[in-house]
Amino acid sequence: MESNIDSPPSNDSPLSQPSVLVSGTPARVQEPTTTLPAAIPHAEEHTEEPSAMRWDQAPTALRAWIEAHPYQTAFLVMNGVIVLAPGVLSAPVLAALGWGGAGVRAGSFAAGLQSTIGNVGARSAFAYVQSAAMGGYGAGAVASVVRVGALIAGGLGGRGRGNGELIKGRRDCEDT
Repeated sequence: MESNIDSPPSNDSPLSQPSVLVSGTPARVQEPTTTLPAAIPHAEEHTEEPSAMRWDQAPTALRAWIEAHPYQTAFLVMNGVIVLAPGVLSAPVLAALGWGGAGVRAGSFAAGLQSTIGNVGARSAFAYVQSAAMGGYGAGAVASVVRVGALIAGGLGGRGRGNGELIKGRRDCEDT
Protein backbone atom coordinates (compact mmCIF):
# COMPACT_ATOMS: atom_id res chain seq x y z
CA MET A 1 0.00 0.00 0.00
CA GLU A 2 1.59 3.25 -1.14
CA SER A 3 0.94 6.51 0.70
CA ASN A 4 2.31 9.98 0.08
CA ILE A 5 1.19 13.55 0.68
CA ASP A 6 0.66 15.87 -2.27
CA SER A 7 1.54 19.51 -2.21
CA PRO A 8 -1.34 21.87 -1.41
CA PRO A 9 -3.69 22.37 -4.36
CA SER A 10 -3.74 25.60 -6.28
CA ASN A 11 -6.40 28.25 -5.62
CA ASP A 12 -8.42 27.25 -8.71
CA SER A 13 -8.70 23.63 -7.52
CA PRO A 14 -12.02 22.44 -6.07
CA LEU A 15 -10.11 20.92 -3.16
CA SER A 16 -9.47 23.48 -0.43
CA GLN A 17 -7.24 21.20 1.67
CA PRO A 18 -4.22 19.03 0.95
CA SER A 19 -5.08 15.52 -0.20
CA VAL A 20 -3.50 12.20 0.69
CA LEU A 21 -3.08 9.48 -1.91
CA VAL A 22 -3.92 6.05 -0.53
CA SER A 23 -3.80 3.35 -3.18
CA GLY A 24 -4.04 6.02 -5.86
CA THR A 25 -7.35 7.47 -4.59
CA PRO A 26 -7.30 11.04 -3.23
CA ALA A 27 -8.83 11.45 0.21
CA ARG A 28 -9.47 14.75 1.95
CA VAL A 29 -7.66 15.59 5.18
CA GLN A 30 -10.31 16.76 7.56
CA GLU A 31 -9.64 19.37 10.24
CA PRO A 32 -10.98 18.57 13.73
CA THR A 33 -14.36 20.19 14.31
CA THR A 34 -14.17 20.51 18.09
CA THR A 35 -11.35 21.19 20.47
CA LEU A 36 -10.70 18.96 23.46
CA PRO A 37 -11.97 21.43 26.09
CA ALA A 38 -15.21 21.85 24.11
CA ALA A 39 -15.64 18.08 23.86
CA ILE A 40 -15.20 17.46 27.61
CA PRO A 41 -17.56 19.24 30.00
CA HIS A 42 -15.78 21.40 32.60
CA ALA A 43 -12.36 20.79 30.97
CA GLU A 44 -11.52 24.49 31.05
CA GLU A 45 -11.63 24.36 34.86
CA HIS A 46 -8.76 21.85 34.90
CA THR A 47 -6.29 23.37 32.47
CA GLU A 48 -3.33 23.37 34.92
CA GLU A 49 -0.99 20.42 35.12
CA PRO A 50 -1.82 18.29 38.17
CA SER A 51 1.80 18.38 39.36
CA ALA A 52 2.17 22.13 38.85
CA MET A 53 1.83 23.67 42.28
CA ARG A 54 2.57 27.32 42.74
CA TRP A 55 4.84 28.40 45.57
CA ASP A 56 2.04 30.43 47.18
CA GLN A 57 -0.11 27.25 47.35
CA ALA A 58 2.48 25.26 49.33
CA PRO A 59 1.59 24.61 52.97
CA THR A 60 2.79 27.47 55.14
CA ALA A 61 4.77 25.24 57.53
CA LEU A 62 6.69 23.72 54.60
CA ARG A 63 7.37 27.13 53.05
CA ALA A 64 8.56 28.51 56.39
CA TRP A 65 10.97 25.59 56.91
CA ILE A 66 12.36 25.87 53.36
CA GLU A 67 12.84 29.63 53.71
CA ALA A 68 14.51 29.21 57.11
CA HIS A 69 16.75 26.33 55.92
CA PRO A 70 17.64 26.89 52.25
CA TYR A 71 20.98 25.06 52.42
CA GLN A 72 19.52 22.02 54.16
CA THR A 73 16.70 22.00 51.63
CA ALA A 74 19.15 22.06 48.74
CA PHE A 75 21.21 19.34 50.42
CA LEU A 76 18.18 17.09 50.93
CA VAL A 77 16.93 17.64 47.38
CA MET A 78 20.40 16.87 46.03
CA ASN A 79 20.51 13.66 48.08
CA GLY A 80 17.11 12.68 46.72
CA VAL A 81 18.35 13.13 43.17
CA ILE A 82 21.46 11.05 43.92
CA VAL A 83 19.35 8.26 45.45
CA LEU A 84 17.11 8.19 42.37
CA ALA A 85 19.97 8.56 39.84
CA PRO A 86 23.30 7.60 41.42
CA GLY A 87 25.13 7.92 38.10
CA VAL A 88 24.74 11.69 38.40
CA LEU A 89 27.45 11.53 41.07
CA SER A 90 29.35 8.31 40.39
CA ALA A 91 30.09 8.80 36.67
CA PRO A 92 31.87 12.17 36.99
CA VAL A 93 33.71 11.10 40.16
CA LEU A 94 34.96 7.88 38.54
CA ALA A 95 35.99 9.81 35.42
CA ALA A 96 37.82 12.42 37.50
CA LEU A 97 39.72 9.67 39.32
CA GLY A 98 40.73 8.04 36.03
CA TRP A 99 38.27 5.22 35.50
CA GLY A 100 36.65 5.56 32.09
CA GLY A 101 34.65 3.74 29.47
CA ALA A 102 37.79 2.81 27.54
CA GLY A 103 39.75 1.70 30.60
CA VAL A 104 42.06 3.29 33.13
CA ARG A 105 43.36 6.70 32.01
CA ALA A 106 47.16 7.01 31.97
CA GLY A 107 48.66 9.25 34.65
CA SER A 108 45.50 9.26 36.79
CA PHE A 109 44.83 8.21 40.36
CA ALA A 110 43.36 4.94 39.05
CA ALA A 111 46.52 4.26 37.02
CA GLY A 112 48.70 4.85 40.10
CA LEU A 113 46.49 2.56 42.16
CA GLN A 114 46.59 -0.12 39.48
CA SER A 115 50.40 0.05 39.32
CA THR A 116 50.53 -0.39 43.10
CA ILE A 117 48.16 -3.38 42.99
CA GLY A 118 49.89 -5.08 40.09
CA ASN A 119 47.75 -7.83 38.61
CA VAL A 120 44.11 -6.87 39.23
CA GLY A 121 42.07 -9.87 40.30
CA ALA A 122 38.68 -10.59 38.80
CA ARG A 123 35.81 -9.33 40.93
CA SER A 124 38.16 -7.30 43.16
CA ALA A 125 37.15 -3.83 44.34
CA PHE A 126 39.30 -2.27 41.60
CA ALA A 127 37.68 -4.51 38.99
CA TYR A 128 34.20 -3.58 40.23
CA VAL A 129 34.97 0.14 39.99
CA GLN A 130 36.46 -0.25 36.49
CA SER A 131 33.48 -2.35 35.43
CA ALA A 132 31.11 0.31 36.77
CA ALA A 133 32.89 3.00 34.76
CA MET A 134 32.47 0.83 31.66
CA GLY A 135 28.78 0.11 32.40
CA GLY A 136 29.35 -3.53 33.34
CA TYR A 137 28.63 -5.77 36.31
CA GLY A 138 30.09 -3.27 38.81
CA ALA A 139 27.59 -0.53 37.95
CA GLY A 140 24.93 -1.92 40.27
CA ALA A 141 27.36 -2.31 43.16
CA VAL A 142 28.74 1.21 42.78
CA ALA A 143 25.20 2.60 42.44
CA SER A 144 24.21 0.84 45.68
CA VAL A 145 27.22 2.25 47.53
CA VAL A 146 26.42 5.76 46.26
CA ARG A 147 22.75 5.40 47.26
CA VAL A 148 23.63 4.22 50.77
CA GLY A 149 26.10 7.09 51.12
CA ALA A 150 23.47 9.61 50.02
CA LEU A 151 20.91 8.18 52.43
CA ILE A 152 23.37 8.30 55.31
CA ALA A 153 24.45 11.84 54.41
CA GLY A 154 20.82 12.90 54.05
CA GLY A 155 19.98 11.44 57.44
CA LEU A 156 22.94 13.15 59.10
CA GLY A 157 22.48 16.42 57.20
CA GLY A 158 18.78 16.61 58.06
CA ARG A 159 19.46 16.29 61.79
CA GLY A 160 21.28 19.63 62.20
CA ARG A 161 19.72 22.58 63.98
CA GLY A 162 19.70 24.64 60.83
CA ASN A 163 21.91 26.62 58.53
CA GLY A 164 23.35 28.55 61.44
CA GLU A 165 25.56 25.53 62.12
CA LEU A 166 26.73 25.42 58.52
CA ILE A 167 27.59 29.11 58.32
CA LYS A 168 29.38 30.37 61.42
CA GLY A 169 28.16 33.66 62.81
CA ARG A 170 24.80 33.51 61.08
CA ARG A 171 22.06 33.87 63.69
CA ASP A 172 19.02 34.41 61.45
CA CYS A 173 18.46 30.66 60.94
CA GLU A 174 16.82 29.31 64.05
CA ASP A 175 14.61 26.23 64.07
CA THR A 176 10.90 26.98 63.95
